[in-house]
Amino acid sequence: MDIQKYVKDEGFSPFASDETVIETMKAQAEDRELIKGKGIFSNTETQKKPSGFNQLISCNWIDPDFFWGWRVKMLGEKPSGFMTLLTVKDFHSVELWPRVKMGGPARGAICDTTAGLNCLFAMRRFCPMIEITSTYDGTILVGQTIETENISFENNEGIITQTGVQRVVETGEQVGTYTAICKDLKHEV
Repeated sequence: MDIQKYVKDEGFSPFASDETVIETMKAQAEDRELIKGKGIFSNTETQKKPSGFNQLISCNWIDPDFFWGWRVKMLGEKPSGFMTLLTVKDFHSVELWPRVKMGGPARGAICDTTAGLNCLFAMRRFCPMIEITSTYDGTILVGQTIETENISFENNEGIITQTGVQRVVETGEQVGTYTAICKDLKHEV
């Protein structure tokens, strides 16, 4: 399977990397100019460093040979969820050498990131995650691509429950699930 073609055909956007962070920060500075005038950075050395958000969202998994991206899943004309895509590298494993399988911590981090971003976009504000559980029903090999998709989002009086699945793109096999519970701090108790 041609992952680059899949990325393009499915409309995934890459998370910022060291290679794209300068371009991203220039675009952000131009956006800030439109709103506030002069940008918040005064030191040109500071402008060359990735933002804290970039480091959070990329989990510092910066490597030009793999893809770490996202897209919004659409249901007709309406957004219905958030998806991430990651090509697995050996540093995503917890095995001794040779590393052939993706490790649980990296898989859990992807579930956490996908659910957290989905909630952020859906609610238009940060709602802290108070619980997350993941299952690992199958293995993902180094070199394969894992797709993590949020499939449900329910807001019950400020308690937000999300569920999602993880699949190996090359085989289509579902290899895990997650459930994340977030709390809307603006909801009156």
